[in-house]
Amino acid sequence: MSQFQRESPILAQLCTLLIDDQYGELASRVFSILARHGRQTLAALSRNSYLSGKQLKHGLVILIQQNLLFHSSPGLHHVTYYEINWQQSYALIRYGRMTKMVEDRFGEKASAIISNLVSLGHTRIGDLNEAYFPSNTSDHEEDEEDADTHMNGTAASVAKGNGSTQLLNGTESSKASKTKINASTEKAELQNKDVNSDKVTTDNANVNGDAHTNGKMNGTASVNGEKPAEGNGVTEGQHASKSEVNSLKELHGIIYKLMVEGWIVPVTEAHFLPPHDFHEKVLPEIVAEVFEGRWPSGTKKQTQLKIEVNQRKRYLRDSSIQAANRKRSADLDLEFGRPSKRMRIACTNGDNISTSAQNEYAQNETILDDNLVIRFNLEKLNVAMRTEQLVLLAKKRLGKTTARVYHTLLCALEQSYLRCYEEWPDPPEPEANTHEVDPKYLVTAKEVTRKLDRNIDLTEGLDPHVVINHIGGRFNIVEKDRLTYIDPPADPSELSIDQKCRLVDAHLRLLYQEPFQFVTWYARRGFSQWRVEFDRLCAHMIQQEIENTIMARRDHLGVKLVRALQKKGRLDERGTCVAMMMPAQEIRTVVNEMCLWGFIQTQEIPRVESRMTKHSMHLIWYDKQRARERLLHDTYRGMTRIMQRMAMEKEKVRPVIDKAERSDVVGNEDKYLNQAERDALKKWGEVEEKLLVQLSRQDQLVAILRDFIGPLSI
Repeated sequence: MSQFQRESPILAQLCTLLIDDQYGELASRVFSILARHGRQTLAALSRNSYLSGKQLKHGLVILIQQNLLFHSSPGLHHVTYYEINWQQSYALIRYGRMTKMVEDRFGEKASAIISNLVSLGHTRIGDLNEAYFPSNTSDHEEDEEDADTHMNGTAASVAKGNGSTQLLNGTESSKASKTKINASTEKAELQNKDVNSDKVTTDNANVNGDAHTNGKMNGTASVNGEKPAEGNGVTEGQHASKSEVNSLKELHGIIYKLMVEGWIVPVTEAHFLPPHDFHEKVLPEIVAEVFEGRWPSGTKKQTQLKIEVNQRKRYLRDSSIQAANRKRSADLDLEFGRPSKRMRIACTNGDNISTSAQNEYAQNETILDDNLVIRFNLEKLNVAMRTEQLVLLAKKRLGKTTARVYHTLLCALEQSYLRCYEEWPDPPEPEANTHEVDPKYLVTAKEVTRKLDRNIDLTEGLDPHVVINHIGGRFNIVEKDRLTYIDPPADPSELSIDQKCRLVDAHLRLLYQEPFQFVTWYARRGFSQWRVEFDRLCAHMIQQEIENTIMARRDHLGVKLVRALQKKGRLDERGTCVAMMMPAQEIRTVVNEMCLWGFIQTQEIPRVESRMTKHSMHLIWYDKQRARERLLHDTYRGMTRIMQRMAMEKEKVRPVIDKAERSDVVGNEDKYLNQAERDALKKWGEVEEKLLVQLSRQDQLVAILRDFIGPLSI
């Protein structure tokens, strides 16, 4: 079973609170039933709840549209089973972080598109075109159909969630307004500001740009007394926002660039199947094709079966992504990477991208098929968060300039990594050459130099003697007040590309020489060629978080005990005393507390058949994977309490918030709200901000413990 599907009751409670905050009570009640009872059919859901069939279908449509549920119809009876997608359900807390990371890499327009995809769920390109640039005629408007005929999540129905309208496939109802979607970008900007202050926000923006304010996790405008966006998001007499998409060609170009980079993926059938059903679908196909319908019996054949199944799973999962990455060899446009000729990207098969060179355009252009269904890629967010955490760690240990060089190197590698780790890997070959590395996972100092900002002073953070050896020139080394620096300071704009490459190489060598060994030297090509051993670094980060937690709860003796057990393995009391150089009386207290917290495991081995305590060996040992899971469970519990506290604090000022959200009050708070009500709203905003900052820090810990690397060995 996938480690993301190994749910716990506390995770179920946390995800239920997130869904209730984002999509309302109906969706959260359906979700909670599936969390308690597991895999269910529609009839079983009806028996286990007090909801009507219409309510259940309506809630299922909301959850499926947002990819919060898996669904499949195995067997000959075609009964649909529903199962929770735990990874996607938890990811509701990271939607604001995703839009901020996309904005940092691709700009505000790309961030606005990702924000809208988060709000809409999986969406057809044609529906997205109509939402951004609605046609003047109503020929393309379709009537709403019953929810039970659209259980695949493509129904054009409108779901209510916490007082805010949520569109389910990017097409509005025929009675809804056709205002442009660009207005929702103002709300995305507010969310990005929240992420900058370590807030975690969830995007609840609507296609028509109406900013519904609630004091929820998305921290909206009207609580702060700001006016929501109207029309096209631009007031009269002002210029259009930088995040507004101006043409259909530009929209398709941005989407294609995000598809090439892996942030947007075409939706396939495999995305909706539970892991068990996906495996049961692939396994008979492999047995029939490779083994002629006979189940393998030998060890070698069973190993071959496992390899073939994993390869088929990877192909079905990545075929649509690989198709999107088949870009032209010509240089891409610097802004959005559009190829120089007209390119049409069709539906989600792996071999359906064709290039037509009949008509060439002066401007680069990409055309996407209207029937192509896309969604944002959560696994790419994990890659970006891994980059962020490694850069923060490098900044703490080596300084700001070296961390910026490291950030540029990691960003150059991001396109080569679709995910942080492979869930279905092939078994390692015993005679494989482990020193050979795929060239796409290597970066040279020259490539890093080209991508760096020209205004960065690369001499900072380096030994002045090393700087002079690399750049030469008439510089003096001055030692004053225990400081050593170059006089006169080197001007970054006057350095040649060769000198900058040498300085970048010096920063990379600092990263290599650090005890964490952030990079690994590979070859001399391009001044120097480097790779990053992500698995080893992520394992170090997990161990560091475990030790930080033990240090905060106990003291240095707990960390000392863990390190001794990690180095020596299983130890009895005498061996522990020798390893820690401490008396047994002091060690027993530490061991009891660590066992109670779940960071250390105990084992009793009887010496004789009587199994008497005095005739048994009592061993203690440290399992990093168990400690990781225990700390992750405690983090989930802390996040759940933060969400509960936030709901309780919000309920205290519920009447004031409801009054502030009225359409006649928004923008006129000074007129309709008295001083006590304004003070209550201000106090609630401060409390919410503190809780969201803490929630963001807890989410970063979850990412380190769960998302960057698979199960660990002892």
